[in-house]
Amino acid sequence: MKHLIKLTAALTIGLSLALSSCKKADSTANKPVDRTDYNALSKQIALSFYKSLNSGSRGFKASSTGGRRVNSTGPQCGDVVVTPTNSIQIGDTTRVVTGNTVFTYLCNGGVLNEYSLADTLRTQETGVGFESIYTTAQNYSTRAVDVSYLKSISNGKMSVGYFQRKVNNNGVTTDQLSWATHYTLVNVAVTQTVDGAVITGGQANFTSTVYHKDDVIDINGWSDEHIGYITFQGNDIIKVIFGNAQGFTGTYLVNIKTGAAIQL
Repeated sequence: MKHLIKLTAALTIGLSLALSSCKKADSTANKPVDRTDYNALSKQIALSFYKSLNSGSRGFKASSTGGRRVNSTGPQCGDVVVTPTNSIQIGDTTRVVTGNTVFTYLCNGGVLNEYSLADTLRTQETGVGFESIYTTAQNYSTRAVDVSYLKSISNGKMSVGYFQRKVNNNGVTTDQLSWATHYTLVNVAVTQTVDGAVITGGQANFTSTVYHKDDVIDINGWSDEHIGYITFQGNDIIKVIFGNAQGFTGTYLVNIKTGAAIQL
């Protein structure tokens, strides 16, 4: 598949590689061998998950003394904190960021040791001849499992997405690319450290989709879908296990610090 010309340096890590497989025919019977770059796609899936979770799972990071309790002077059971996000940067590339975070504190047995997070964020970048939109959505709960409030278990859903299009001088779209990955968290274990969230266990099921259309190769539009799950091996390693409608199965280990991926 012909991917879009890189229009901005802010492309998600590995995106252009992960989605640069050659075009597949629309007819299932005539589809050639799947040539998706699963090595690069595994990086995108693992790193997008890590970045999203690390930015959202901060509820107990500052509570090493166990101070977030029902009788504390801080948040109380059921308290809801809503934080809107709205910023704009104007230049050669205009960047508009909008979103909303709803953080709810929850108690168990009279102890404030859980929160739910509903978070959305949309970043739109526009310039001469292009538009890019990045989106994230999180809706999950996190419960502390130790008295230091540094270890927790998360369950729920997260999604990350990307859309990019090129336009000609008449404002007509000539090339467009979009992808989205949806994750379901199943007892994802996280330990907060000074360097961020370290994922130590659990699983996340995923569905990853891609769509491309242009005026030359994918005139009628091209789409594909990948499913699978990821597990967390410790030592900064995420295991990505693929399965898709074409019958592909494969397993990759991704280092979330270096971005390196190897196939097992």
